[in-house]
Amino acid sequence: MSGLFETIRVREGTIPFREAHLVRLRAGLETIGLPALPALIEERLADHARAGEAVLRLTADVGGPRIETRPVPQARPMRTDAAFSDCSSACCTVTFPMYRPS
Repeated sequence: MSGLFETIRVREGTIPFREAHLVRLRAGLETIGLPALPALIEERLADHARAGEAVLRLTADVGGPRIETRPVPQARPMRTDAAFSDCSSACCTVTFPMYRPS
């Protein structure tokens, strides 16, 4: 079965880069030979965006398009080390605080 999906982050009730997501999805559908998205899907995206903060997964396949809504995963601290071998004193290691979803 052919299909594709687009993961979309909703921030404060809006979809940043909404049109870019839709353009990419339309191009993918055309590439794999599936029908274009119905106009109604954009209204449904807007309805889902009203959730405030969320992650949407827009899936399109032979069964038609569907939207799933998930909560935004909580970030948790993650340690990342970077080693540089061209330092003046042999080698340096730097730790950067980063965050990743739990």
